Amino acid sequence: MMTNQRANDRFQRLIAAVRQGDQQAITILHDDYCKHVMAVVRRTLMGAIRSKYDSHDFSQVVWMALFSAPEKLDGIKNPSQLTALLTAIARNKVNDENRRQTQTQKNSVFRETSFMTDGGRELAITSNDPTPSQFAIANETMAQCEASLSSAYQRILGMKIDGWTYHAIAGELGINERTVRRVLQRLEKGIH
Repeated sequence: MMTNQRANDRFQRLIAAVRQGDQQAITILHDDYCKHVMAVVRRTLMGAIRSKYDSHDFSQVVWMALFSAPEKLDGIKNPSQLTALLTAIARNKVNDENRRQTQTQKNSVFRETSFMTDGGRELAITSNDPTPSQFAIANETMAQCEASLSSAYQRILGMKIDGWTYHAIAGELGINERTVRRVLQRLEKGIH
């Protein structure tokens, strides 16, 4: 009976020290219960999101939740109550992420597509963006075209390329919007 009482007294001193922020007590508590927290996290984490998260990340979140609010330890009298508290925190944290990753349209892992085909070959991923060489050729062609243009035409073309509207270009240069449109149409047709 005496050993049971000693163990309970040791546990109560440990919890009291953790509540006071004693780093050594926090380390001891973590070391004594980290395997339990990891087991709960691994049991609760859905298979569909295991590839996105490491169990250790969730474990750290559980410990952070406990140690950043030591009042959660109020009323904890024995190891089984602490185990129940850690289990509840771990399940809640993991279940929140399970729901977020599976029940919301924005984050749903079920909307993800594999880059592999059934035969194990990689799918070709294409883009509508120009390749680096196409971009370089376009820049060179543009530079050659600009060199043959008057400075007024160069300025209008440059502003349009930078995303200015016809109205904004006209206002900035102090010309009519129709003039801007006409200049850009002539450049498009190759007449300058």
